[in-house]
Amino acid sequence: MVHSGSVLAWLGLGDRFVAGKCVALERAEHAPAEHAPPILKGGVKSQTADVDWFTGTGSESACEEVDRLLGLCFGDSEDGHGDRWYADRRHYEGGADLFTSCRAGRSECLVRLNGSTLGSLEPFERFELLKGLYRAGISKCTRIDLCVDFRGEHVDLVDRMKASRDAGEVVGTRKFEYKDGGGARSRDGKCLWLGRRGKNGSGRYGRCYDKGLETKTLPENKWHRLEIEFSGEVARSAFALLLQSEDPTAPRMMEWQERGEVCEIKDTWQDQAAALVMGAFDFREVSGSREYKRRPRCAWWSAFLGDIEGVRLKAARRVAASLQSTKKWLNHCVFPTLSAMARRTGQSLADVVCDLADDVSDVKKVLRASVFQYECQYVAQKGVSVGEEVERACKSVGLVGGGVSSGRLFDLW
Repeated sequence: MVHSGSVLAWLGLGDRFVAGKCVALERAEHAPAEHAPPILKGGVKSQTADVDWFTGTGSESACEEVDRLLGLCFGDSEDGHGDRWYADRRHYEGGADLFTSCRAGRSECLVRLNGSTLGSLEPFERFELLKGLYRAGISKCTRIDLCVDFRGEHVDLVDRMKASRDAGEVVGTRKFEYKDGGGARSRDGKCLWLGRRGKNGSGRYGRCYDKGLETKTLPENKWHRLEIEFSGEVARSAFALLLQSEDPTAPRMMEWQERGEVCEIKDTWQDQAAALVMGAFDFREVSGSREYKRRPRCAWWSAFLGDIEGVRLKAARRVAASLQSTKKWLNHCVFPTLSAMARRTGQSLADVVCDLADDVSDVKKVLRASVFQYECQYVAQKGVSVGEEVERACKSVGLVGGGVSSGRLFDLW
């Protein structure tokens, strides 16, 4: 597979690639993908920070350049079936995936690089690849995993975290799970998880485990890894910070600036990655103060931090679903299936909805804002009487009957 020299110059890594294939990838064919970091002293600044996973999306018009870049780094590719959200998938020899033909109707593509795929590259090559993907058009990061490795004669990071959790010293999450070996999720040896995934999570999901045992390269407690999975809005902000640490012209985190929050930009992307990992969660002594910033940081955690102050990224607070967002969700996720049922059975969509919804019970004690919006819109269109709750709300602001404004009424909830 031959690639043009423009891609090499574009990445600034011309002499690192030979005959269209990454030198690090050729070297990885004869050596383990994961190498233990050197034995270092001090805090996190003297340890190894790295990127362990990346998923990002961009315009489908960027597919050609993205394909050339991934082919350059990971070799030949073959086409196959996609997944739930994308109809087509291109898989590369080195493990990278490029998904196209979005089923939701959006003109976008998705790139996925897992840990073993990125592990075939040198650390600086991994970040150069991410910068190249951004320049090619993969501008929206949906997930990025950053990690910090600790290696020494006796590393007790997992045990320290568990002891602090038992003492109520964890700050940044209420969800904490611990396994002491023997299970599939616990990999090999001790492992713990912090945080929660999904829409109810914080966008930060942590894992701490014995990397030496997992890779079968070192005995127990010689190499521990702290890994943070950033997702959603938090992933986009983390990726923006990494880019800004190397390139002042990179995109700024506008949504954070609008909320009046300021994030310190570090000197290098490794320092920035370490600050994001070590700032995702904190460990503070229980001193009686309800404000955690006034509580002294645990001495053992300060020793692991060294001279880097962590940076914590927070997801925006969830807002009530509007009528428009509810309608969009129904059209994308619910009605296509119901419409297919109607076509195959010769019924109308309304008949299918009534048939499937006959057992629905109104169990919600608090009505959503979208319910009030729809009732208000229905009142304005049909001129019928309104429910007591909406009528009281309308009268409180001087709006009754057909004069109800759905937008103004929505502000009440």
